[in-house]
Amino acid sequence: MTKESITVNHQPLDTRAIEELNISGLSVDLVLDYSNDNGGGYYVYAKYNNNHITRQIYAHRGNPRFFKNIGRAIDWGKKMGMKHCILRITYEDFNPE
Repeated sequence: MTKESITVNHQPLDTRAIEELNISGLSVDLVLDYSNDNGGGYYVYAKYNNNHITRQIYAHRGNPRFFKNIGRAIDWGKKMGMKHCILRITYEDFNPE
């Protein structure tokens, strides 16, 4: 069985773009997608516009934002002004140790 990936339907965005979306009044939700990459962790996505738009979030260096610690990922999303957190884990791939 292969992991179902998140369908991204717009270009990636950075933290500045998230702040601009929040200022414009859009409710942006955080999506955490668990992956075994780099020893296991969470890629970060943003969903908004009634979940019609999904964009991966990139860090300053142009790489996909990735957190090894779920608590830090959730805190980061809250700090960015996101209203909800959606967690995607495929149990076959998940290894919390």
